[in-house]
Amino acid sequence: MTPLFDRKTVHILIASPLEADHVARIAEAVPGRATVVHAPDLLPTPKYVADHNGTKPQLSEADKARWLGLLADADILFDFDWLAPERLPETAPRLRWVQGTSAGLGEFLERTGLARSSILITTAAGVHASALAEFTLLGLLYFRRRVPWLLERQAMHSWQRYTNRELAGTRVLVVGLGAVGREIARTLAALGLEIWGSRRSSDPTMPPGVTRLVRAAELRAVLPHVQALVLSCPLTSATRHMIGRAELEALSPDSVLVNVGRGAPDR
Repeated sequence: MTPLFDRKTVHILIASPLEADHVARIAEAVPGRATVVHAPDLLPTPKYVADHNGTKPQLSEADKARWLGLLADADILFDFDWLAPERLPETAPRLRWVQGTSAGLGEFLERTGLARSSILITTAAGVHASALAEFTLLGLLYFRRRVPWLLERQAMHSWQRYTNRELAGTRVLVVGLGAVGREIARTLAALGLEIWGSRRSSDPTMPPGVTRLVRAAELRAVLPHVQALVLSCPLTSATRHMIGRAELEALSPDSVLVNVGRGAPDR
């Protein structure tokens, strides 16, 4: 059997903006087995922490040649070549594996033709599950606890007593039960919310926190019976326009919709 890598030291090239401490962690994960190459001056400039796209640099011919030389020597890429990802099979002939930084790469791989290459490509699916579960909780609390109304009263220096509704007991439909959707369901259920879930597969296994599974064909019919709708599904041909005017009108007027689903790739 031909080995995946044909030299003792695997060359890993960091191909998108990455903080130095994370670069060090990659190197420390396989001491003596990997050479990690990080050339920030040849990479896009991040606009914020954890920005893996950034602003693309205008490389001189010498710097472009230097970058292409690093690509040609790489066995593994952390993220895709920012310069010409569609040409990776040619510019990186040694390349065997790309570790992406996004959860959903399907449309990007099809558009660049990499879906038909022999390069192993892995995603970062689930890495943002906890953060998105917190964002979902924030969205539900923001409206359920009437934060906009409270801010208005604060600005008016109006301090009268008022009553509010608890989030506990709210029935939520989570559409998409991948790693993110399951973490959302688990988090909300722990706070006393009733969770219904919907997913593409016919797997009857109930994820932790979910009390009812809803088939896609039942979606519009159950919307009047939930107080919140959470979308944690990827943008695909099956989910595009899944929620439109009819679905929004089926929800009760005081329902909350939180969308943490993956949109179209921005590469």
